[in-house]
Amino acid sequence: MRKRIIVRIFVVVLLVIIGAFLGLYGNNLYGDAKAERQNAIFTDGGKIVTSTVSNTTDIFHIIFATNIVDVSREQLSKGINLANYINAFNVSYPFQINLSNNQLVVSAKIENANGAIIAEIANNNEWQIINPNLKWDRNYNTYAFEVLADVSKNSIPNVIPVLQVIMENQTTVLIGCYMDTPKGQVVATINGGITTYSPTAIINSTAVQTIFKYPSKDNPGVLLNPNYVNHYSIFENSTNSTENLNQNIIFPRGNPVSEADLQILFGELIAIVGVILVAIVSIFGTIWIYQDEKSKKIAKSAFPDFYNH
Repeated sequence: MRKRIIVRIFVVVLLVIIGAFLGLYGNNLYGDAKAERQNAIFTDGGKIVTSTVSNTTDIFHIIFATNIVDVSREQLSKGINLANYINAFNVSYPFQINLSNNQLVVSAKIENANGAIIAEIANNNEWQIINPNLKWDRNYNTYAFEVLADVSKNSIPNVIPVLQVIMENQTTVLIGCYMDTPKGQVVATINGGITTYSPTAIINSTAVQTIFKYPSKDNPGVLLNPNYVNHYSIFENSTNSTENLNQNIIFPRGNPVSEADLQILFGELIAIVGVILVAIVSIFGTIWIYQDEKSKKIAKSAFPDFYNH
């Protein structure tokens, strides 16, 4: 009988320890994931993911605002100057697009009217906010990136997207930007085409559509319109539109905090399971140990101090 009591006590204590461990582990996982979520929301650097194309792929698609430019592998390997295809004030565009290691890559430097760089994308598709004080907000996921900035010509804030990049699939990139040149201002957005303004004009920011929802801290990685890609006929009859997307547009795995949110949920569940396990084992384990009088008497003789109190 004494041996049976000892075995039961051992089992109950072991389960309590396991429950306590799960509770602590879940709580730590929850805390770490919350910190990762905050870092993802407020980071000023990241990387756009793209995949490798086969050596036989020869046609690539560059969509600047709503202008579609189809280029060959040979043209892309030498680098594409958008000014040769799209003319707005006859200025050079701040984008360099080429093919590197069979991957479509984008480089860009966006400057404000004073010549200060607001945002930059390097050749490996890594983006960075050069001067956080110049940005108004930004949002991103693993396949898209957008920066909002104040382009006001006076003291009244006028916030619009100044850089937009979407790596739609392994052969297609969508880009948009704002340019302030001596000849005039150019606003090219992925959803709204190209609009030109005089150098001193006040841009109607409400007419310039973003690709993400804002503020980013409340909508990290959330597209303004998840179905926007269907607007472009280039994707409607393309097998790439369903087979080669870097991420699922409708349910983007590229949400910068989606993994952290899953970890938060996982941590909460583990912690809850641990607490419940400790509670159940403490109650029913005690009943199990002392379920008959003989066991109770043996327990009293083994732990007299406990029962005298």
